[in-house]
Amino acid sequence: MKLKIFFNILFLCFLCLSAKAQDRYEIENFAKVNSSHLDFSPIPYKNGIIFTSTRDSACECKDRMANDNYTDLYFANFSTSEIAQLK
Repeated sequence: MKLKIFFNILFLCFLCLSAKAQDRYEIENFAKVNSSHLDFSPIPYKNGIIFTSTRDSACECKDRMANDNYTDLYFANFSTSEIAQLK
C-alpha cells in the first residue's frame, strides 16, 4: 500500500514538473537537420548543435553492418539554418 502511494505521489510530481517545463520551453522541428539517414547524439554548442550523422559522405565506402555511410560530425546553426560537416 505504501509503495502504491509513493508511486502515485511520484507520478503527480512528474505531471507538475512536465506542465512547468511546457511553459518554459518551446519545441520546434528543425526540419533541415532531419535526414533519411541516421542523425543522433545532438550536443548544444554556441548558437546550434553538433550532431552525428551518416548523411552525405565524401567517402564512397559503406558500413556493411548498417548498409549506410560511415558517421561524421556536423554543426547545425540555428540562426542561419546552415549545416556544415566538421573537419
